[in-house]
Amino acid sequence: GIFGDMSASIEAVKALPAILAIMLIILSVIIPIQIKFGAEKGRNAMLVLTGAAVAIGFGIGKFLKADTLLNALNKLQQIDAWILIAAGILITVIVLLLSIKISISVINKKEF
Repeated sequence: GIFGDMSASIEAVKALPAILAIMLIILSVIIPIQIKFGAEKGRNAMLVLTGAAVAIGFGIGKFLKADTLLNALNKLQQIDAWILIAAGILITVIVLLLSIKISISVINKKEF
């Protein structure tokens, strides 16, 4: 039909809240950095932070090995969806509030 495989669309819609939460967390990190360093230095700082996050993730992956990581993912699938949703919302709200607090602090310290 016009919409193709409907089950794939439903799965994509189910993923939207998680994608939104991840985007909010990324913005919560980017905005205080942009305020603190400005556009050009802020881009460089984000590049360094992204590289550090990838390096840390790669290091953790190597340290835990693939089988341990798969076991952790399997256990994560066994947790009730509502608990995961609540944890995601809680983490997102905490990161947003922390971002607001840092941004306000940076703005107050800036001299215009």
